[in-house]
Amino acid sequence: MAVALRAGLLALFALLSFGWPGRTGWGQQPPRSWLAVAPDARALATLLLVEYPDALDDAARKELHDATRDYREATSVILTVSGRRLYLTPEQAQRSLKEADNLHQIAARRMAAAFQRLPGLIDLAGDAPVRISRSVSLPFESGVLLLHRGRSADATPEFMRKKVDLSAADSVRIDVGSAPNFFCALELVSPPKASGRRRLQLSAGPNPLAEIDLSVAIPPRFPLRVEIRDGDGRLTEAAAGLYSAQRRPSVPAAAIDFSSAGFYYQPVRYRNSRYAKYWPGGDGFTRTFFVSGGFTMELPAGVYRLMASKGPEYLAVDRTISIAADGNGVEKVELRRWIDMSERGWHSGDCHIHYARADKEADQRLLLWTQAEDLRMANILRMGDVAQTYYEQYAYGKEGRFLHPRGALVTGQEDPRTGILGHTLSLNLQAPIRDARRYYLYSPVFDEARRQGGLAGYPHVGNDGFSVRRDMTINVPRGKVDFAEILEFAEVGTELYYEFLNLGFRLTAVAGSDVPWGRTVGESRVYAHTGAKFDPDQWFEAVKRGCTFVTAGPMLEFTVNGRLPGEQLEVVKGQALRVHAEAKVGSPQVPLSRLEIVANGDVVRFADPAGNSAALDFELPADTSLWIAARTTGAHTTPIYVVVDGKRHWKTSEVPALLERRLRVLDEIEKLMDESGAGKAGAQRDMEGESAAVFAETRQELRSMVREARAEYLRLREEVKRGR
Repeated sequence: MAVALRAGLLALFALLSFGWPGRTGWGQQPPRSWLAVAPDARALATLLLVEYPDALDDAARKELHDATRDYREATSVILTVSGRRLYLTPEQAQRSLKEADNLHQIAARRMAAAFQRLPGLIDLAGDAPVRISRSVSLPFESGVLLLHRGRSADATPEFMRKKVDLSAADSVRIDVGSAPNFFCALELVSPPKASGRRRLQLSAGPNPLAEIDLSVAIPPRFPLRVEIRDGDGRLTEAAAGLYSAQRRPSVPAAAIDFSSAGFYYQPVRYRNSRYAKYWPGGDGFTRTFFVSGGFTMELPAGVYRLMASKGPEYLAVDRTISIAADGNGVEKVELRRWIDMSERGWHSGDCHIHYARADKEADQRLLLWTQAEDLRMANILRMGDVAQTYYEQYAYGKEGRFLHPRGALVTGQEDPRTGILGHTLSLNLQAPIRDARRYYLYSPVFDEARRQGGLAGYPHVGNDGFSVRRDMTINVPRGKVDFAEILEFAEVGTELYYEFLNLGFRLTAVAGSDVPWGRTVGESRVYAHTGAKFDPDQWFEAVKRGCTFVTAGPMLEFTVNGRLPGEQLEVVKGQALRVHAEAKVGSPQVPLSRLEIVANGDVVRFADPAGNSAALDFELPADTSLWIAARTTGAHTTPIYVVVDGKRHWKTSEVPALLERRLRVLDEIEKLMDESGAGKAGAQRDMEGESAAVFAETRQELRSMVREARAEYLRLREEVKRGR
């Protein structure tokens, strides 16, 4: 199982970590199998689908789209197995991973077959150097030539991209490597101002391979001016997208530049809005840029698709426009609210944003980005691992806050972060917290965050990312934790969250985009109730109380006997609970599924949507203590806690099994700390890229924390036996 898991994760992280320090680029490692080259094949397919859709015909576009979807599904299986090893038998895990490996290989083969059928593909099949004439029209800022070499029937092809600067010289040399088989995208960038010729000299190391006599045509361009205003007629920040009839995206120079945003960001002026449910573009229309008040560009004449949005509380705009040789008009876009949650006392936030803030100039860029997504509270996090930190912040506490009329930027951290215990979030910090010598001890970090007046919790709880269940099992029962991030990448995950709720623990539900791994700030957001006025300190206090709901689009209202999420309601047995809930969206663009009320994890009532909303009003007898929450696809509230006759709110029928599960997690952690036998092998597997030495140094203290947690679970086991 370990071998299959490692192979799958290597394929996954080769994609997810493109650009990670110390990693090589595409095609620099000799591929050994279709599984090994699958991430590069997928990256090349994505490049064509997103950047150069005009290079594809309909058949190739569909084939590449379907193959990349299969790749994503296989990757999802690997992540699921990685996070759920405790709950799967070795046979189940190995079978799932084998299926994922097979699907990755099938996807890579499908992509290679689609590449080979692409129109305009330049075939370099012969052994002797060849001379080729080719014409290319570059109406936009870049174009692409596609190369294929297939000298060996048995060799797996490499997949690569090479940038060709057309402004550098009339003759450009490009080394495409010595692989016998490859597919290569030559990206033609910085085109000349006028039509002309270029000579591209292709070589395989020192050996000449081909010479391309390239005729470059530059079509005339014409002005486009776009104004973006809100419902009150004021120029406003917005996310926008502009696409040609062939789906080619264009980005204005006025858009935010992400080149100084820090590690993993690319030096570009756009993001991909695939996870933003309120963005009007479907597949092939996810290139998004962020501007204030609008933009101007010069583009070739033709028909274009223009989109604009401003977070989930606004109605997005999606229209067709034309650019003509004799036109010089202004395209006016109005973004109107369909709901104002701040007027209702609910203020949006993102608990998981990574962005380097070297100085206050970075605040202005972040201000534009967060306001383009209509985000009130932006938690900007320094990130760390056992070796170093990323996304440095110029200050913490009051000095590190950037306040503006519509919200705030506040400094925090995602540190510690390990694959063996999970990641942590500390919000609203006065100073960074880090002890590399005791890196695997999360409890002192949580204690210090709270001492500073901040909040402590975990990201990636929705999918048990990075085995976060392990430290949750240690520190939730020890009372160290305020919140759990259950919404990320626009997907709500509740399995692990419900396990702790059903044991009688209280955890606030929060959400975060995790940019730059997420696509845009606020695509997954948390609303906290503070009343009509937004105040950062009150916002954090509301999160601490649990007065929140998370959403990727739908808005939720939820009360029990008039109480809001996070509050406690003390009643006597049999007393009627008056439950009110409503879910709504602004338009059919954001899908709305049925509204459900869950009590101790079970659906007790639901309502199908009628139009853009679904509502429930009913009475529920309080026969036992319980937690109650409202949910719909893409949205979930923190529970309201109902205490009947002073008893603990837990799901008594499942408590014994849930306690055994937590005790097994503690056993798993202790095995990882054991230097002998299978425990050592397990620790080495989980700690790839981390510090076994630091982990060994902290084992004694970690064992003490495990003993405390175990004692609490054993106490709860006795409590449930007594029928409390």
